[in-house]
Amino acid sequence: MKKIGVVVHELARTGSPIVGLSIARFLKEKGHSIHVFAKEGGSLATSDIFRGYTPIPLTVTNTGHTRRPKINRKLAQKKAKEALIPHSFDLLYVNSLAAAEWCLAANELGIPVFFHVHELKPAIKELRRAGIFSFRFRPKLHGLIGASKESVKIGAKTIAYKAGSPQLILTSFVDLKELKTNAELEPPSAYTADGRQLEWQQTEYKPLICMCGSAVYAKGVDIFWETAALCPNYNFVWVGTFDIKDQPANPIFSRFQKEQLDNFFITGPIENPASVFSRCEAMFLSTRQDSNPLVLLEALGVQLPVIGFHQALGYAEVLKSFGMALPGKPNVEAIVGVLSEKKRLNKQRRNLSSQVTQMALRKSISHQEKLQSLYDFLCEH
Repeated sequence: MKKIGVVVHELARTGSPIVGLSIARFLKEKGHSIHVFAKEGGSLATSDIFRGYTPIPLTVTNTGHTRRPKINRKLAQKKAKEALIPHSFDLLYVNSLAAAEWCLAANELGIPVFFHVHELKPAIKELRRAGIFSFRFRPKLHGLIGASKESVKIGAKTIAYKAGSPQLILTSFVDLKELKTNAELEPPSAYTADGRQLEWQQTEYKPLICMCGSAVYAKGVDIFWETAALCPNYNFVWVGTFDIKDQPANPIFSRFQKEQLDNFFITGPIENPASVFSRCEAMFLSTRQDSNPLVLLEALGVQLPVIGFHQALGYAEVLKSFGMALPGKPNVEAIVGVLSEKKRLNKQRRNLSSQVTQMALRKSISHQEKLQSLYDFLCEH
Protein backbone atom coordinates (compact mmCIF):
# COMPACT_ATOMS: atom_id res chain seq x y z
CA MET A 1 0.00 0.00 0.00
CA LYS A 2 1.25 3.46 -0.93
CA LYS A 3 0.47 6.84 0.58
CA ILE A 4 -0.65 9.02 -2.33
CA GLY A 5 -1.55 12.70 -2.38
CA VAL A 6 -4.00 13.97 -5.00
CA VAL A 7 -4.07 17.71 -5.77
CA VAL A 8 -6.91 19.51 -7.60
CA HIS A 9 -6.99 23.26 -8.16
CA GLU A 10 -10.62 23.58 -7.03
CA LEU A 11 -13.71 21.62 -6.02
CA ALA A 12 -16.11 23.24 -8.47
CA ARG A 13 -18.05 20.76 -10.58
CA THR A 14 -15.84 21.13 -13.65
CA GLY A 15 -13.86 18.73 -15.83
CA SER A 16 -10.41 18.37 -14.29
CA PRO A 17 -11.53 18.28 -10.60
CA ILE A 18 -14.08 15.58 -11.42
CA VAL A 19 -11.37 13.57 -13.19
CA GLY A 20 -9.03 14.11 -10.22
CA LEU A 21 -11.56 12.86 -7.68
CA SER A 22 -12.42 9.86 -9.88
CA ILE A 23 -8.72 8.96 -9.86
CA ALA A 24 -8.57 9.40 -6.07
CA ARG A 25 -11.55 7.05 -5.65
CA PHE A 26 -10.01 4.43 -7.95
CA LEU A 27 -6.66 4.51 -6.13
CA LYS A 28 -8.44 4.09 -2.79
CA GLU A 29 -10.40 1.12 -4.15
CA LYS A 30 -7.03 -0.40 -5.08
CA GLY A 31 -6.11 -0.33 -1.40
CA HIS A 32 -3.90 2.78 -1.20
CA SER A 33 -4.02 5.51 1.42
CA ILE A 34 -5.27 8.68 -0.26
CA HIS A 35 -5.43 12.32 0.82
CA VAL A 36 -6.99 14.98 -1.43
CA PHE A 37 -5.82 18.60 -1.43
CA ALA A 38 -7.77 21.42 -3.11
CA LYS A 39 -6.64 25.01 -3.56
CA GLU A 40 -10.27 26.17 -3.52
CA GLY A 41 -13.51 24.74 -2.21
CA GLY A 42 -16.70 24.11 -4.15
CA SER A 43 -19.70 21.83 -4.52
CA LEU A 44 -17.59 18.69 -4.93
CA ALA A 45 -16.59 19.03 -1.26
CA THR A 46 -19.86 17.24 -0.47
CA SER A 47 -19.02 14.31 -2.77
CA ASP A 48 -19.63 10.88 -1.29
CA ILE A 49 -15.91 10.03 -1.44
CA PHE A 50 -15.39 12.47 1.45
CA ARG A 51 -18.22 10.91 3.49
CA GLY A 52 -19.39 7.45 4.57
CA TYR A 53 -17.59 4.77 6.56
CA THR A 54 -14.17 5.16 4.96
CA PRO A 55 -14.01 8.71 3.62
CA ILE A 56 -10.98 10.10 1.82
CA PRO A 57 -9.47 12.92 3.91
CA LEU A 58 -9.73 16.37 2.32
CA THR A 59 -7.67 19.51 2.93
CA VAL A 60 -8.67 22.84 1.33
CA THR A 61 -5.73 25.27 1.43
CA ASN A 62 -7.62 28.40 0.25
CA THR A 63 -4.78 29.41 -2.07
CA GLY A 64 -6.80 29.47 -5.28
CA HIS A 65 -6.76 32.23 -7.90
CA THR A 66 -10.16 33.67 -6.89
CA ARG A 67 -8.97 34.36 -3.35
CA ARG A 68 -8.81 38.03 -2.35
CA PRO A 69 -6.27 39.34 -1.65
CA LYS A 70 -4.39 37.12 -4.07
CA ILE A 71 -1.61 34.83 -2.88
CA ASN A 72 1.50 35.00 -5.03
CA ARG A 73 3.09 31.87 -6.43
CA LYS A 74 5.94 31.73 -3.91
CA LEU A 75 3.58 31.95 -0.95
CA ALA A 76 1.26 29.38 -2.54
CA GLN A 77 4.23 27.04 -2.96
CA LYS A 78 5.22 27.56 0.68
CA LYS A 79 1.69 26.72 1.83
CA ALA A 80 1.66 23.64 -0.41
CA LYS A 81 4.90 22.44 1.17
CA GLU A 82 3.51 23.02 4.66
CA ALA A 83 0.42 20.98 3.76
CA LEU A 84 2.51 18.08 2.41
CA ILE A 85 5.12 17.81 5.19
CA PRO A 86 3.00 15.89 7.78
CA HIS A 87 2.06 13.09 5.37
CA SER A 88 5.29 11.53 4.02
CA PHE A 89 3.69 10.62 0.68
CA ASP A 90 5.14 7.97 -1.60
CA LEU A 91 3.95 9.95 -4.62
CA LEU A 92 1.92 13.02 -5.53
CA TYR A 93 -0.54 13.32 -8.41
CA VAL A 94 -1.16 16.95 -9.44
CA ASN A 95 -4.24 17.44 -11.59
CA SER A 96 -3.78 20.81 -13.35
CA LEU A 97 -1.35 23.54 -14.38
CA ALA A 98 -3.43 25.73 -12.06
CA ALA A 99 -1.83 23.78 -9.19
CA ALA A 100 1.68 23.75 -10.65
CA GLU A 101 3.37 25.06 -7.49
CA TRP A 102 2.56 21.77 -5.73
CA CYS A 103 5.00 20.02 -8.07
CA LEU A 104 7.81 22.32 -6.91
CA ALA A 105 6.82 21.86 -3.26
CA ALA A 106 6.96 18.09 -3.72
CA ASN A 107 10.39 18.43 -5.40
CA GLU A 108 11.68 20.22 -2.29
CA LEU A 109 10.47 17.31 -0.15
CA GLY A 110 11.74 14.57 -2.47
CA ILE A 111 8.24 13.27 -3.29
CA PRO A 112 7.87 11.72 -6.77
CA VAL A 113 5.42 13.80 -8.84
CA PHE A 114 3.04 12.84 -11.64
CA PHE A 115 1.64 15.88 -13.41
CA HIS A 116 -1.64 15.83 -15.36
CA VAL A 117 -2.01 18.59 -17.97
CA HIS A 118 -5.50 19.27 -19.33
CA GLU A 119 -4.94 22.82 -20.50
CA LEU A 120 -4.45 23.92 -24.09
CA LYS A 121 -2.77 27.14 -25.23
CA PRO A 122 -5.68 29.57 -24.53
CA ALA A 123 -6.06 28.28 -20.97
CA ILE A 124 -2.31 28.50 -20.35
CA LYS A 125 -2.37 32.14 -21.48
CA GLU A 126 -5.18 32.83 -19.00
CA LEU A 127 -3.23 31.18 -16.17
CA ARG A 128 -0.16 33.28 -16.99
CA ARG A 129 -2.26 36.44 -17.17
CA ALA A 130 -3.76 35.66 -13.76
CA GLY A 131 -0.29 35.17 -12.27
CA ILE A 132 -0.95 31.49 -11.49
CA PHE A 133 1.58 30.00 -13.88
CA SER A 134 4.95 31.06 -15.28
CA PHE A 135 7.18 29.63 -17.98
CA ARG A 136 9.96 29.70 -15.36
CA PHE A 137 8.17 26.73 -13.80
CA ARG A 138 10.51 23.76 -14.27
CA PRO A 139 9.56 20.81 -12.06
CA LYS A 140 11.24 17.42 -11.88
CA LEU A 141 8.62 14.85 -12.80
CA HIS A 142 8.36 11.07 -12.65
CA GLY A 143 5.68 11.17 -15.32
CA LEU A 144 3.62 13.52 -17.47
CA ILE A 145 -0.04 12.77 -18.18
CA GLY A 146 -2.05 14.59 -20.83
CA ALA A 147 -5.73 14.63 -21.72
CA SER A 148 -4.83 14.40 -25.42
CA LYS A 149 -1.82 14.16 -27.74
CA GLU A 150 -1.94 17.92 -28.08
CA SER A 151 -2.02 18.58 -24.33
CA VAL A 152 0.93 16.20 -23.77
CA LYS A 153 2.88 18.02 -26.47
CA ILE A 154 1.95 21.47 -25.14
CA GLY A 155 2.54 20.42 -21.55
CA ALA A 156 5.99 18.97 -22.30
CA LYS A 157 7.01 22.12 -24.16
CA THR A 158 5.56 24.43 -21.53
CA ILE A 159 7.47 22.89 -18.62
CA ALA A 160 10.56 21.79 -20.62
CA TYR A 161 9.86 18.11 -19.98
CA LYS A 162 12.62 15.95 -21.44
CA ALA A 163 11.84 14.00 -24.60
CA GLY A 164 11.72 10.28 -23.94
CA SER A 165 10.63 10.69 -20.32
CA PRO A 166 7.54 8.73 -19.18
CA GLN A 167 4.31 10.04 -20.73
CA LEU A 168 0.72 8.85 -20.79
CA ILE A 169 -2.20 10.06 -22.90
CA LEU A 170 -5.30 9.71 -20.72
CA THR A 171 -8.35 10.94 -22.58
CA SER A 172 -11.18 11.87 -20.23
CA PHE A 173 -13.84 9.45 -19.13
CA VAL A 174 -17.14 9.04 -17.35
CA ASP A 175 -18.77 6.30 -15.30
CA LEU A 176 -21.56 5.25 -17.68
CA LYS A 177 -23.33 3.10 -15.08
CA GLU A 178 -23.46 5.99 -12.60
CA LEU A 179 -24.61 8.35 -15.36
CA LYS A 180 -27.51 6.07 -16.24
CA THR A 181 -28.60 5.92 -12.60
CA ASN A 182 -28.35 9.70 -12.20
CA ALA A 183 -30.26 10.31 -15.44
CA GLU A 184 -33.31 8.58 -13.96
CA LEU A 185 -33.43 10.82 -10.87
CA GLU A 186 -35.81 13.75 -10.45
CA PRO A 187 -34.55 16.86 -12.30
CA PRO A 188 -34.02 20.13 -10.40
CA SER A 189 -36.32 23.12 -10.52
CA ALA A 190 -35.62 25.61 -13.28
CA TYR A 191 -37.05 29.12 -13.58
CA THR A 192 -37.33 32.04 -15.97
CA ALA A 193 -36.33 35.55 -14.87
CA ASP A 194 -39.93 36.27 -13.81
CA GLY A 195 -40.13 33.09 -11.71
CA ARG A 196 -42.09 30.78 -14.03
CA GLN A 197 -41.10 27.17 -13.45
CA LEU A 198 -40.12 24.80 -16.24
CA GLU A 199 -42.59 21.93 -16.69
CA TRP A 200 -40.27 19.00 -17.39
CA GLN A 201 -43.10 16.70 -18.48
CA GLN A 202 -44.04 19.08 -21.28
CA THR A 203 -40.66 19.13 -23.06
CA GLU A 204 -42.12 16.97 -25.84
CA TYR A 205 -44.32 19.88 -26.89
CA LYS A 206 -41.52 22.45 -26.82
CA PRO A 207 -38.10 20.80 -27.18
CA LEU A 208 -35.49 21.69 -24.60
CA ILE A 209 -31.89 22.73 -25.37
CA CYS A 210 -29.37 22.75 -22.52
CA MET A 211 -25.90 24.00 -21.69
CA CYS A 212 -23.99 23.19 -18.51
CA GLY A 213 -21.33 25.34 -16.86
CA SER A 214 -20.65 28.57 -15.03
CA ALA A 215 -22.28 31.54 -16.78
CA VAL A 216 -19.17 33.35 -18.03
CA TYR A 217 -17.95 34.70 -21.36
CA ALA A 218 -15.63 31.73 -21.96
CA LYS A 219 -18.61 29.35 -21.71
CA GLY A 220 -20.51 31.39 -24.30
CA VAL A 221 -23.46 32.24 -22.08
CA ASP A 222 -24.14 35.29 -24.27
CA ILE A 223 -24.23 33.09 -27.40
CA PHE A 224 -26.62 30.69 -25.68
CA TRP A 225 -28.85 33.58 -24.59
CA GLU A 226 -28.97 35.18 -28.03
CA THR A 227 -29.77 31.81 -29.60
CA ALA A 228 -32.73 31.44 -27.22
CA ALA A 229 -33.98 34.89 -28.24
CA LEU A 230 -33.98 33.84 -31.92
CA CYS A 231 -35.51 30.38 -31.39
CA PRO A 232 -38.88 30.81 -29.62
CA ASN A 233 -39.96 27.31 -30.69
CA TYR A 234 -37.45 25.82 -28.23
CA ASN A 235 -36.98 26.16 -24.50
CA PHE A 236 -33.42 26.71 -23.28
CA VAL A 237 -32.03 25.84 -19.84
CA TRP A 238 -28.69 26.93 -18.41
CA VAL A 239 -27.49 24.33 -15.90
CA GLY A 240 -25.01 25.74 -13.39
CA THR A 241 -24.02 28.92 -11.62
CA PHE A 242 -25.82 31.90 -13.16
CA ASP A 243 -26.97 34.45 -10.56
CA ILE A 244 -24.63 37.44 -10.35
CA LYS A 245 -24.32 36.92 -6.58
CA ASP A 246 -22.58 33.61 -7.29
CA GLN A 247 -21.04 34.49 -10.66
CA PRO A 248 -20.17 38.23 -10.82
CA ALA A 249 -18.62 37.76 -14.27
CA ASN A 250 -21.93 36.78 -15.92
CA PRO A 251 -22.06 39.12 -18.96
CA ILE A 252 -25.79 38.79 -19.64
CA PHE A 253 -27.37 38.78 -16.18
CA SER A 254 -28.75 42.30 -16.54
CA ARG A 255 -30.34 41.32 -19.86
CA PHE A 256 -31.74 38.18 -18.27
CA GLN A 257 -33.50 40.31 -15.66
CA LYS A 258 -34.57 43.09 -18.01
CA GLU A 259 -35.70 41.18 -21.13
CA GLN A 260 -37.21 38.21 -19.27
CA LEU A 261 -37.29 35.73 -22.16
CA ASP A 262 -40.14 33.28 -21.60
CA ASN A 263 -38.11 30.39 -23.05
CA PHE A 264 -34.88 30.84 -21.05
CA PHE A 265 -34.61 28.93 -17.75
CA ILE A 266 -31.86 28.56 -15.17
CA THR A 267 -31.30 25.86 -12.54
CA GLY A 268 -28.46 27.36 -10.52
CA PRO A 269 -25.62 25.06 -9.39
CA ILE A 270 -26.66 21.39 -9.16
CA GLU A 271 -24.97 18.09 -8.36
CA ASN A 272 -26.66 15.96 -11.01
CA PRO A 273 -26.84 17.47 -14.51
CA ALA A 274 -27.53 14.03 -16.02
CA SER A 275 -31.12 14.30 -14.76
CA VAL A 276 -31.47 17.38 -16.99
CA PHE A 277 -29.61 15.95 -19.98
CA SER A 278 -31.91 12.93 -20.16
CA ARG A 279 -34.92 15.24 -20.65
CA CYS A 280 -33.49 17.46 -23.38
CA GLU A 281 -33.61 17.42 -27.16
CA ALA A 282 -29.95 18.41 -27.51
CA MET A 283 -27.03 20.10 -25.79
CA PHE A 284 -25.66 23.25 -27.37
CA LEU A 285 -22.06 23.41 -26.16
CA SER A 286 -21.69 27.16 -26.58
CA THR A 287 -18.25 27.38 -24.97
CA ARG A 288 -15.60 29.55 -26.63
CA GLN A 289 -12.73 27.66 -25.03
CA ASP A 290 -12.73 24.54 -22.87
CA SER A 291 -9.73 22.23 -22.56
CA ASN A 292 -11.69 19.63 -20.60
CA PRO A 293 -15.43 19.70 -21.47
CA LEU A 294 -16.54 16.74 -19.37
CA VAL A 295 -20.20 17.69 -19.92
CA LEU A 296 -19.72 16.63 -23.56
CA LEU A 297 -18.99 13.08 -22.43
CA GLU A 298 -21.76 13.12 -19.83
CA ALA A 299 -24.32 14.25 -22.40
CA LEU A 300 -23.25 11.65 -24.96
CA GLY A 301 -23.29 9.06 -22.18
CA VAL A 302 -27.06 9.52 -21.78
CA GLN A 303 -27.54 9.55 -25.58
CA LEU A 304 -28.12 13.31 -25.78
CA PRO A 305 -27.08 14.82 -29.14
CA VAL A 306 -24.39 17.47 -28.68
CA ILE A 307 -23.84 20.44 -31.01
CA GLY A 308 -20.61 22.38 -30.63
CA PHE A 309 -17.72 24.13 -32.37
CA HIS A 310 -14.83 21.69 -32.48
CA GLN A 311 -12.09 24.34 -32.66
CA ALA A 312 -13.07 25.53 -29.17
CA LEU A 313 -12.87 22.15 -27.45
CA GLY A 314 -10.27 19.83 -26.00
CA TYR A 315 -12.17 16.71 -27.13
CA ALA A 316 -12.70 17.70 -30.73
CA GLU A 317 -12.35 14.13 -31.98
CA VAL A 318 -15.11 12.89 -29.67
CA LEU A 319 -17.43 15.63 -30.88
CA LYS A 320 -16.58 14.87 -34.51
CA SER A 321 -17.17 11.15 -34.02
CA PHE A 322 -20.35 11.20 -31.94
CA GLY A 323 -21.80 14.72 -32.02
CA MET A 324 -22.47 17.55 -34.46
CA ALA A 325 -19.17 19.37 -34.92
CA LEU A 326 -19.52 22.83 -36.46
CA PRO A 327 -16.60 24.70 -38.07
CA GLY A 328 -15.29 28.15 -37.18
CA LYS A 329 -15.65 30.16 -33.99
CA PRO A 330 -18.77 29.77 -31.83
CA ASN A 331 -21.54 31.95 -33.25
CA VAL A 332 -25.29 32.35 -33.03
CA GLU A 333 -26.06 32.10 -36.75
CA ALA A 334 -24.62 28.60 -37.12
CA ILE A 335 -26.50 27.12 -34.19
CA VAL A 336 -29.78 28.77 -35.20
CA GLY A 337 -29.34 27.15 -38.60
CA VAL A 338 -28.91 23.70 -37.03
CA LEU A 339 -31.93 24.10 -34.73
CA SER A 340 -34.09 25.07 -37.70
CA GLU A 341 -33.43 21.64 -39.23
CA LYS A 342 -35.39 19.22 -37.02
CA LYS A 343 -34.65 16.34 -39.41
CA ARG A 344 -30.92 16.80 -38.83
CA LEU A 345 -31.36 16.63 -35.04
CA ASN A 346 -33.60 13.57 -35.31
CA LYS A 347 -31.03 11.80 -37.48
CA GLN A 348 -28.29 12.58 -34.98
CA ARG A 349 -30.41 11.13 -32.15
CA ARG A 350 -31.05 7.93 -34.14
CA ASN A 351 -27.37 7.54 -34.95
CA LEU A 352 -26.36 8.07 -31.33
CA SER A 353 -28.81 5.45 -30.07
CA SER A 354 -27.71 2.75 -32.52
CA GLN A 355 -26.01 -0.32 -31.06
CA VAL A 356 -22.86 0.15 -33.13
CA THR A 357 -22.47 3.78 -32.05
CA GLN A 358 -23.10 2.92 -28.41
CA MET A 359 -20.41 0.23 -28.47
CA ALA A 360 -17.90 2.65 -30.00
CA LEU A 361 -18.89 5.36 -27.53
CA ARG A 362 -18.46 3.08 -24.52
CA LYS A 363 -15.00 2.14 -25.72
CA SER A 364 -14.12 5.82 -26.21
CA ILE A 365 -15.33 7.34 -22.93
CA SER A 366 -15.89 4.59 -20.35
CA HIS A 367 -13.81 5.00 -17.22
CA GLN A 368 -12.64 1.58 -16.03
CA GLU A 369 -9.95 0.74 -18.62
CA LYS A 370 -8.59 4.30 -18.61
CA LEU A 371 -8.26 4.40 -14.84
CA GLN A 372 -6.48 1.05 -14.93
CA SER A 373 -4.01 2.39 -17.51
CA LEU A 374 -3.28 5.36 -15.24
CA TYR A 375 -2.82 3.05 -12.27
CA ASP A 376 -0.35 0.91 -14.22
CA PHE A 377 1.52 4.07 -15.29
CA LEU A 378 1.85 5.27 -11.69
CA CYS A 379 3.02 1.87 -10.46
CA GLU A 380 5.53 1.32 -13.26
CA HIS A 381 7.28 4.66 -12.84
